[in-house]
Amino acid sequence: MKTGSLILVGGVDGVGKSTLIKHLESTEGLNLVGSEPTSTPESQVFKINNLDTVVSTEFVHEREGFYLDLQSLTDQDIDEKMSKGFNVVTSGNCLTTYISHTAMRGVLGMEYSPDDILSRYNSGEHLTPDSLIVLHAPLSVMRDRIGDRLAAGDKSEKPWGFNSPFFLERYQEAWMAVADVLRTDLDWPVLSYDTSTTRPNEIVIDYLSKAELN
Repeated sequence: MKTGSLILVGGVDGVGKSTLIKHLESTEGLNLVGSEPTSTPESQVFKINNLDTVVSTEFVHEREGFYLDLQSLTDQDIDEKMSKGFNVVTSGNCLTTYISHTAMRGVLGMEYSPDDILSRYNSGEHLTPDSLIVLHAPLSVMRDRIGDRLAAGDKSEKPWGFNSPFFLERYQEAWMAVADVLRTDLDWPVLSYDTSTTRPNEIVIDYLSKAELN
């Protein structure tokens, strides 16, 4: 059914994915809509209910299963939008879920490589992005942004577990390693930007100069 293009914006919490998606959505002439499954009511309830859950191997498995099920529903919605000719920009994809939870398993002591993540990804049924934008930033910048959310009253941003600086640093390392393999070995259209030095409008301009949208 797919006729529109799918853009995946990847990166860790606090790196600026939502901001970039809003900029892309508001860019005239793209016929583009956004999708952020981690901002859905279901995702927010799960996150808040588990703020104090100890991050164990069992919890990582449970959490990954929840987000894979949520992503399956999101993919159906995205597929419907693309079948109507819309381009879609999203922060949610099975690839995102595999990277984040594999990175946490790494924090818990399990060794892995980017190829391990991509092997799991390639063995499943899911929507494959037409292009990938990977956002990254220094850990201090991400920590300050999450701190600003906390100060503004966002109680879902407790800075430990999947939001801890230690995890975010390793999650970002995993994203960059996977993106490098996708770009160099699998010839995916991958662009990466440091959001501490590049503004969202500059990213949009550069991306559109290089991307091919239907």
